[in-house]
Amino acid sequence: MTDEETLAFLRRQAATARYVTSVCTGSLVLGAAGLLKGYRSACHWAWRDMLVPLGAESVAERVVRDRNRISGGGVTAGIDFGLVVAAELAGDEAARREVG
Repeated sequence: MTDEETLAFLRRQAATARYVTSVCTGSLVLGAAGLLKGYRSACHWAWRDMLVPLGAESVAERVVRDRNRISGGGVTAGIDFGLVVAAELAGDEAARREVG
């Protein structure tokens, strides 16, 4: 969260990215880069309050989608997060398709 080289890299990538995403405390890194100002975001429950000083609206949900920002609330929400991203990229039907 304090490595300016990493934060600058994230800002550059976000400027042209279709989606900016994070899971667990990754949202804090996005917030530190200024990429969540004015956005709703999920984060691990123990660190959720840290989003507010970074300009984000902290949301107690497993997955939060706000415009092109998608965040997962914690490591265990990672599967839910992945399915939301799959649905966003390939449609609901593809995300629900059984593999095998």
